[in-house]
Amino acid sequence: MIRRTILILHDAFDGETREDLVDNRLEVEALTGSLKQLGFQVSSRPFDPHQVQELLDWIRQLDPVLVFNLVEVVEGSGAKAHLTCECL
Repeated sequence: MIRRTILILHDAFDGETREDLVDNRLEVEALTGSLKQLGFQVSSRPFDPHQVQELLDWIRQLDPVLVFNLVEVVEGSGAKAHLTCECL
């Protein structure tokens, strides 16, 4: 069977109205729509540096063909965005 699932990691929105988080949410929605039009199944999940093992277990189970990292803010700071790549 051909894997057709793509995962999108993104910022935690939690009802935030900050312009950068609203923009990130719109990016996730646009990318999701485009990928679905191409026939992919799409899963998305906010990155939480305190739940890395749970995230890794979930990714292994999902077994996506590709992971898009759209994380720009971790715990309110853009300076921590690198944690996503370091944790994965």
